[in-house]
Amino acid sequence: MIIKGDPAGSVAYWSKHLLRDDTNEKAEIREISGLSATDLLGALREMQAVASGSRSEGNFMYQANINPLAHEHLTPEQWKEAIDTLERNLGLEGHQRVVVEHIKEGRQHYHVIWNRVDIETMKVADMGGNYRIHTDTARALEAKFNLRPTPTPSPGERTHRDELWEERAAERSGIDIKAMREEVTKIWNSTSTGAEFKSAIEKHGYILARGDRRDFCLVDRAGDAHSLARRLDGPKTADVRERMSDVSRDDLPTVQEARETQRSTPPREIEPRDQRHGLDSAELNDRSALKVMDAATGTVEKLGDFLADFLTGPSPTPKRDPHTEQVERILADRRALSALQRIRDDIESGKNLRGEDLRDLTAGHLSNLRAKGDSYLRELVRQMEDERERDRDRGRQRER
Repeated sequence: MIIKGDPAGSVAYWSKHLLRDDTNEKAEIREISGLSATDLLGALREMQAVASGSRSEGNFMYQANINPLAHEHLTPEQWKEAIDTLERNLGLEGHQRVVVEHIKEGRQHYHVIWNRVDIETMKVADMGGNYRIHTDTARALEAKFNLRPTPTPSPGERTHRDELWEERAAERSGIDIKAMREEVTKIWNSTSTGAEFKSAIEKHGYILARGDRRDFCLVDRAGDAHSLARRLDGPKTADVRERMSDVSRDDLPTVQEARETQRSTPPREIEPRDQRHGLDSAELNDRSALKVMDAATGTVEKLGDFLADFLTGPSPTPKRDPHTEQVERILADRRALSALQRIRDDIESGKNLRGEDLRDLTAGHLSNLRAKGDSYLRELVRQMEDERERDRDRGRQRER
């Protein structure tokens, strides 16, 4: 049995992914607990609404999947016990949850999404050490249900199993992790020194960077960071350190600097397939521009045009007592955070933005939008993703 999981925050992604019937023979909701909603999208939005008053910083969900081997089938009672056991071990007892059953190529597995926020205390569950909890829970369930034990990988072997957050990042960027590992390994095997590898890898569009805790990181074309050792098939961490000993880490950019470089790189030139569709540069830029659906008018327009319609400068507000102003600022900040999370979901899924979300942003957000437009919103989304990555890094550090 394999159990994997990670904090998550994209309602748009998970509401679509969990019920996909094009990649699964069966995708069915098995349970919705602690929520008034009766459908998946409604349940996740309800969780999001609860979490908007917490410090979850967008990652208000915890998504885990439980996968027995292909020939192993659990009874409904065993599935419930497996989910309850994992919930207890993760410290999520009593939290809102949704359970979805998938059958893919005849193999049954379950996805569970919990709200990390306790609705009674509004505290956010700390998911540090989750890898060890997943592994220990899987071994215990195998023994209890008389299942074939799945070998627990050693720390060195663990580098070849992609974690859930890596899979989600790959889906968002379109960069296939397996293909990347093959490419990076091929370059590694074709060079003999660290300096040669650095030069060769940069010619393929990657940037070698120094990590905060890892010796060396690769930052891909989308600006996502990867441990170099995790993207090599064969060499162990000690082998990587030995090979790269002739490269000074102090001379390398930080991961954040490399991300900014990759993300500021000018868009690629038009490829033949774009020309076949008759798209010139202006049309490509127009196609990628953020657009807004205004529910009040039912129209769709570019972000800049939408902003021009309702951003006419700050309007005077009546004076209020300090306590009332403080409460209103807190509520406004919460509305803005929820709006930014929805904007992030819409950008990630390629949907039109919603006018009501833009109107819920703070005056500071709107001022920056007026000055920078699309690039400001995209940068906010990137910052939120960077914060999620830092949360995951902190969790993995606590696990060690």
